Amino acid sequence: MIRINLVPAEQRVATRSSTKVAVAMFSTAAVNGVLAALWAWTAFGDQARADAAVADAELALAGLRPRLERLKALEAEEKEHKAREEALADIAKHRIAWTNKLDEFVDVVNAGGDGQRHLVWFNDLSVSRAADPRAKHVGELKGSGHSGSEKFAHVANFLDDVESSGFAAGFLPPAPPEGSQSVQDAELVPSEVWSFPLSMKIKAPEEAVSGKEPAAPKAGRKQAEGAR
Repeated sequence: MIRINLVPAEQRVATRSSTKVAVAMFSTAAVNGVLAALWAWTAFGDQARADAAVADAELALAGLRPRLERLKALEAEEKEHKAREEALADIAKHRIAWTNKLDEFVDVVNAGGDGQRHLVWFNDLSVSRAADPRAKHVGELKGSGHSGSEKFAHVANFLDDVESSGFAAGFLPPAPPEGSQSVQDAELVPSEVWSFPLSMKIKAPEEAVSGKEPAAPKAGRKQAEGAR
């Protein structure tokens, strides 16, 4: 197909793109292409490096997770054992060593000065727990005692010695003295005997720690001695 350009030559020159413009346009396109390629390489390269770092971190975390779970289990176990130790220590702190208590009680019984201050013996001793958990004591020590003297004051002396001895630690003061005199028998030694009860409340742990005690009923003992 033959085309004929009827535009005058002077006008055709004006409409042609100059070589410089074409070179400039080509250069611009090339620069833009290079910049685009550089941006793509930088962007995708950073993303690739970031993805690789995340993958490495996840792999390291996967390896540490079992150790972390084991550490948490050990910490929980340690807390449990520590709580048990504290509970046992608390129980031991407030526990009464009855073997030592009986030794201390025997010492008080034997410290009567061969009957000059008191001469007592017991048929039995028993310990019971408090029935009411809200009570200020956790139990009670009871005993059936005898005083080998016609003087009821010896019973009061013995109770005073009990209260002032190491045996009384952990107990409330004993009840005021009371008792009954048995029939005289000249063939027995001693010939006169007073029977009396021993009753001492066991302190609650918080009472034992605070050291608070009600006033000792010594006045009541003196009144009992006077009445006898």
